[in-house]
Order: sequence, then structure tokens, then C-alpha cells
Amino acid sequence: MSDENEKTNGDGTNSPATLKNTTALTPPGHRLVDPFDRYLETEEGGTGFLLEGEFLNFNGQTGESTIGKDKRKVGATTSFLVHLYDMAVGWAKIVDNKVVAREIGLVRLGYERLPREALDDFEERTWPWNKQGSKREDPWKKVTMLPMRNMEDDGLAVFGPFADTQRRAIKQFVAKCRRSDRGGKEPVVLLKSRSFKNQSGGLTYVPDFEIVGWEFWDPSNMPEPPPPPIAVALEPPGTPPAKLVAAKPKPSKHDDMDDAIPF
Repeated sequence: MSDENEKTNGDGTNSPATLKNTTALTPPGHRLVDPFDRYLETEEGGTGFLLEGEFLNFNGQTGESTIGKDKRKVGATTSFLVHLYDMAVGWAKIVDNKVVAREIGLVRLGYERLPREALDDFEERTWPWNKQGSKREDPWKKVTMLPMRNMEDDGLAVFGPFADTQRRAIKQFVAKCRRSDRGGKEPVVLLKSRSFKNQSGGLTYVPDFEIVGWEFWDPSNMPEPPPPPIAVALEPPGTPPAKLVAAKPKPSKHDDMDDAIPF
């Protein structure tokens, strides 16, 4: 993340290095925004490549959370220290239940998820079939990645769901943290769940991050430096917010049920 231009790392992640030298100067026609506030404005509703740790999976059918390939169950009293400072957003391309490409960046560096049109594989007839074999499915999935530390064994974990409902749960959690006077500390949470009735008449579960405390991520009790604000172009007067004019995606009966991270 040190070159003048954005670079693609050898592991497939992108580092928007041009944001490294962001200053407090506001270009004409722009406004300065904290990167995490920008994430809240623009966002809808792991291991070996960007963030360290085992993947944490949330089952949308049962409301249970597991860690790792062996799916170790997360206990009701197991707390996690969430590292918001290294939160990331982007896309993952999945073919044959394997991640074959990624386009991911850190929120604190001002990275914003690219539009789907900026990626590849546009021909629907070449897309893989979904798990039910009923239709072809876009291999590119939106992903939000939340790094954590298990407070019981200090093990690192990454929660990186594809399901819209689970990504929205992360956004709600980040909004709650942004409203808190954290003093440079990160939130300690219990991984709870809540449910709603889906289109099929059954229940869909979504994660509920219950904040039970605040701790420094650094063992030396040093607070993370606040990310520098980023310059965002001002909207012309009278322009409706993007979220009000954007077309709503068609709901899927399966998106929030089949959200296991492919290893």
C-alpha cells in the first residue's frame, strides 16, 4: 500500500494507496467525511488475503455461529473484540464453491465498493448454477469483512457474510458504534441473533451484535489513530440521495440461507 497508484496485491486484494496522503484540505466542490461515515452513507441496507483469522460463519436458518473449517460452535457467552479499524468491503467471485477472485479494500483508507459494472463476467449464460440448480447466479457477491478477536483464547476470526440481511446487520452495528464515545477503544460483543418471517413462510435469522464493553485492540492499550477524513464530491442542489433513486434488487428466497464462506 505504498505506491502512488492503486495496486493489486499478489493475493488479489486492492490497496487504494492514493488515499494514503489525504489531508484536511477540502477540494472545491467537495466535503470532508470520516471514512466510516462514508461507508454508512453508501453501503446498502479473512484469512490469507487481507485480514488474518479463521472465518466466522452465521447460519441464516438456525441463527448459530461457527468458526473455521471444522465449524466449531460459538458459545452464547463467548465474547469477541471487533476491530472496526480494519473493516473491509468489496466483492468476492465464487465459482464451484471456491473464491477465485476478490476486489476488496479497507474502509479507513477511503475504499468504496466498486459498481458491478467495473468487474468482469457479464454474460448470464456463462454464470454457474445456484445450489438448487434452478437458475444461473452471478458469481460476484458483495462482501463486508469484520475482523475480530476471541476474548477466550485470543484467536483471530473474520466475519465476512454475502447475504444482504447479514451485511445490513453489520451496517446497523457500525452505526451504533459511530454514535458511541469510544475513546479509541473497540467494541466487545456477544454474537446473538434475531429472526423474521421470510417469503417462504419460515424464519430467517440475522446476527445481532450485543455490545457488552469496550477495549483497546492493541495489547499495550494504545488507541487506534482516527482515520483521516476523505473528500467526497458535493451533490448538486435538489439531487435526491442515491439510496432513494437506486433500483431495489429482487429478493431471493435463498440468498440469506446459503451464506457459508467457501474455504
